[in-house]
Parts: sequence; structure tokens; C-alpha cells
Amino acid sequence: MRALFYRAFVGVFVLAVCASILTSFSSAQASPGRVLNLGHGMTVQLAKGQPGRLRVVRMQAIKRVALSSSTHQRNFGDMPFLTRWSPAAWAAIKARASRNTSAPQDARAAFSTLTSTIAAAPLERVIGMTDNGLICGYFGTGCQPPDMAVAASPNWTVQFVNTSIAIFDRHGVMVLGFPIDAPTFFGIPNPGSCTPFGVPFTTDPRAFYDPNDQRFFLVIGAHNGVADACPFSSNFYVAVSQTSDPTGTWNVYSFNADPMGIGAFGDFTQLGFDATTVYIGMNFFPATSSGFTTCPLGYCWAQTLLIDKHGMENGASVAAPNLIFDYAVNGFPLDTVQPVETIANLWQQPSATSLISAANFFGPDGNGCFPEVCNQLYVFGISNPLGAPTISSEVVTAPGWTYPPNGDEPGCGGCVATNDSRIDGQPIYSPHKGGTISFALNTGVRIGSLTWPGNLWGEVSVTSSGGKLTGASFVQGGYIDAIGVTNSFADTMLTPTGSLFVVSDVMSPVNYPEFVYRVRRPSDPMGSLSAPVLVQPGLDSYFPQFGIVGFGNLRWGDYEASSFTGFSDNKVWIASQYPNTDYDWATSMAEVK
Repeated sequence: MRALFYRAFVGVFVLAVCASILTSFSSAQASPGRVLNLGHGMTVQLAKGQPGRLRVVRMQAIKRVALSSSTHQRNFGDMPFLTRWSPAAWAAIKARASRNTSAPQDARAAFSTLTSTIAAAPLERVIGMTDNGLICGYFGTGCQPPDMAVAASPNWTVQFVNTSIAIFDRHGVMVLGFPIDAPTFFGIPNPGSCTPFGVPFTTDPRAFYDPNDQRFFLVIGAHNGVADACPFSSNFYVAVSQTSDPTGTWNVYSFNADPMGIGAFGDFTQLGFDATTVYIGMNFFPATSSGFTTCPLGYCWAQTLLIDKHGMENGASVAAPNLIFDYAVNGFPLDTVQPVETIANLWQQPSATSLISAANFFGPDGNGCFPEVCNQLYVFGISNPLGAPTISSEVVTAPGWTYPPNGDEPGCGGCVATNDSRIDGQPIYSPHKGGTISFALNTGVRIGSLTWPGNLWGEVSVTSSGGKLTGASFVQGGYIDAIGVTNSFADTMLTPTGSLFVVSDVMSPVNYPEFVYRVRRPSDPMGSLSAPVLVQPGLDSYFPQFGIVGFGNLRWGDYEASSFTGFSDNKVWIASQYPNTDYDWATSMAEVK
């Protein structure tokens, strides 16, 4: 789910936002904390959240969903996606994006590409969950998009979509009795008749496997009074397996996303971790009139909960997490400040854990990356996350990005949503070359006289010492694009040994939406990726609303996913969606190395 309450940006409102934020906290329910000026024009604020509530879940005791294809219908609901623009203005931007002459250029893409060693075919491919009213029951008959989360160890793979969970054994066979719907698994209270079909509204799943602690983590947002008529509440649910076997017992915690009580909800879940801490990132939007008082632009800020990882693993009472909020650059609030997943041995952990954001929302100059190009990454370093956090920051200049045009598929040009240019997949911190973050985002790419939907991938070198981020720089990267082809929703996994995997979706007027991956080995030329390797071909066009052609801006997944299985086998699982034979979405996963 994306923001429901963006409003058109008016530059004179920025000072009003800052003034309103500072004055409205006097009536908030929790301490507003303090404002930190980080330099580079960056500021953040610190406060405390609220303690987590624990529930222990034994998988064998859960009443599980038994799937039946007869329950499937095509008239299902959309997980809402709006931008800060009005719907008409956003549609106009997307329509103009293919003619945006300011989009970054990639002249080589029209003729040739640098390629690394040819990637091996997937070691294994597994068909995952498919949309229906039992997988995503909030709307009664299914939903779009699935989003995508995967957590994999050497022996197990856990898949999480909107809004159900499935577990697969080492041979790719789904464990008997799965999927389990998220409200049942997490124990989310049923709000009653105020919500469709009596099902709590949950959205934006994420997952990771911690290779050091050998535990699985799942997180999802649950928001009442946002997409329905229920009394307002906004919570995040976090589940951690008690052992390395995800079919056993889990500890489940819930955390209030609005601890200061301003009437806003946390959208677009982000999830990261390091040796001690789980980081839940979110974009904060007003859902009530009091929220609009605090956030008159219809957007508040990006914020992050810093939660005791070992406490959750042990089933202990978890103290109120630290809350970092209102990340800003020169007075403009940042959008989607992604915590990294730190896949480093304990002795290779960084002195400061990184969070990274791509200029995308208001940006330092307020242009929103259209039609002008944005090219700055904002990197934050967090140390002592469970005590009195210290925060440092760096600004990184990277190749540019701008809003991409919508995607084409057979039978419908410009119909498939490509969203904006935030970093949507989870960035990864690898100890490779002393500390490197991999990331990808959507962008328009200019080839010849037109701009095509593409991806920018990149690696950022980060150094830290004494609990501070001491440096950050763009090391390498490039565009994934082609004339007449839509490339969208890339996700990266940079392994500790330096192999980079990039998974993305591909479609065109003559190719059904499919999913591919590319790889770069440490010995390959800088900036190069292998030719794409097809994992899952599309089986038809994607027209989930009754299969009717002509529905513009069809919701595709907001992000794809990847998971590192651990230091013993150094493999990666990747996951994405594709359209099945009844115009709806299905999912597929693959093991690669």
C-alpha cells in the first residue's frame, strides 16, 4: 500500500509544515524527543515508542487455510496507491514521462551492453502463492498487488505476500497446511463489521533470515480507519521464529506506529537488521483530522522504529523502542528511508548501521524528480540503537533518476504501474570490500527520442568508525533498460563474497510480464551485469479486473524480494510475480548462486 493522503505540493507550505510540527507536539501523547542537526542540511528527531506486546504462536496449533481454486474470483480490490499529486496530475505525469527529455541518458543501451560472465540457470524454481480470496481476503475475493517478501535458510524458504504466509522445505515443497493468512498468524484483532468481510486490513509484508542468529523474521502493517470505517489505529506486527525451524513456534510482537498520537499511520513497510536491532521503517501519513493539523501537506515524515532483536528472539518483554522521525534535507521531508539488511558475520558488523534514501518526494529542490532529474542518496549512520542513539550522515551523488513511464504489455500500452523512483526493494549491507550497500530503484531512461521504464542499480561504499558514519561514495552501477521494453521493480542482493544479484520484472507490447535476474561477479568489469536469465515467463496479460483490457495504471507489485541463505552455502533466493492464465497474479521463487 502507498499513501492515501498525498496532496499537491505548494512550495510556500514547507515553512508551515515545520512550524506546525514543532507546535503540535506539545499535545502529543509521547515525548517529542529532540531535534538533531546532522550537517549536509539534514536533520532528524528522536523520541520513544511504546513497549511491544508479546504473543507466542505454535504453528501446529494454528487453524490453517485449505486452498480451493473454486473460491477464486477476479473482481477483487486494490491496495490503495496515490501520490502527493492529485489522481489527474499523477496520470498526466505518467503520460508525459515517456517524452521527458530531462530523463537520464543511456546511449549504449540502444545498441549494446556490457556483460559479465554468463549467469548460471537457477538451481531450483518454485511456484509460490497465487491470488484468491483466501490468500488476500480483506476484499473478499483477492487483491492487487501481492508485494513480495522471502526469507530463506539452507533448509527452509518462507514466502509472505498480501496477505498470507507459506513455508517450503529444502526441496521447494510447500509444507502441509499452508498458507496461513496474516491476521490468523499474527493474532491481529478482528475489528468487526466496520471492515469488509470482517477481516483486519493488513498490508506491505516484509521478511528476512538472520544468518548469524539463524532466525526468521516477518513484519506487516495493520491499519484500521485507513481503508475502512473502523476506529483509527496503526500497528506493526513482528514475528520471529524461536529456532531455525520456521514450522515450529514463533514470538509475535505488536508495536504502535503512532506512539505520539497524532492520528497518522505508517505506510510502505521497510525492514532491516544488524547484530542487535530490528529496524522497521515507514512513511507517515495523516489519517485523521488531528493528523492533518500536524501534517498539513498530507505527508508527515519518514520514521524508523529501533527494536531489541535478541529480546524478541528470547520472547522477553521488549522495552519501548527508540523512534527516529522527520528525516529532512534543507527543510524538506524525506520519503522511504530504508534500513539495510546487514548480512555480515558478527566480527564484520559496521560501527554504525546504515539507512539510505533516494531523493524522490519533495527533494532538496522540491521538484519531486519530474521533469528534472534527482541524483542524491542520503545515507544515515546509527550507533547505540537500543540506548541513546547517535546519528551521522553523508550525501552521495549517483547517476540520475526520474519518474518512469508506466509499463506496456500485450493488449494494453502504458497500463501497468511502475510507481515512482523510491528505493522500494530492501537495500543490503555486505562486508564486501570493507562495507558496501546495494540498492535499485525505478527510473525513466532516455534512449534516442523516447524515455522508457528502467531501473538504476548501484553499490555504495560506506565506512564507519567510533560509532559514526565516516564516509560514503558511489562505487559502481548502471541502468537496466531497452528500447520498447519495460524494466521495473528491481531488487538487489550483494553477498558477503561480492556476487551481486539483481531481480526485476520485464514486459513489452509483445511479451507477457515475466521475471528475470542478472548477476555480477567480483572479477567482472565495473558497472557490468550478465545478460538477463529468465526465471518465470508470463502466461498471459495482466488484467485482473474481470480480464478487461483498458484499465490504466494496473497495480503491479510495489517491490520484489531476495534473501541470503547464510555463510555455509552462500546462496540466494529471489521472488517475483507474473500473470497467470486468468489475468491475475501468481508468484514464483528461485534459488541462485
